[in-house]
Amino acid sequence: MYNNYGFVLEWNDLPESLREEKIDEYIRYSCENSDYVTADGENEMSVAEAVENEKIRADAEKNIEARFPIYF
Repeated sequence: MYNNYGFVLEWNDLPESLREEKIDEYIRYSCENSDYVTADGENEMSVAEAVENEKIRADAEKNIEARFPIYF
């Protein structure tokens, strides 16, 4: 399946610090510098609060991981 690629980069192959950085970027990009609204639509929070929220981080990581592996 991967024979056509030089290597396959899996999400878990990245260093943890880089994964954390990418999760932060993903959340900040998703918020687009506005208040973040949680899934229930009731609790608004700042971008900084959204970046620190464990549920939001877990959801962001699932979304990022879904786009992996990256083929080179």
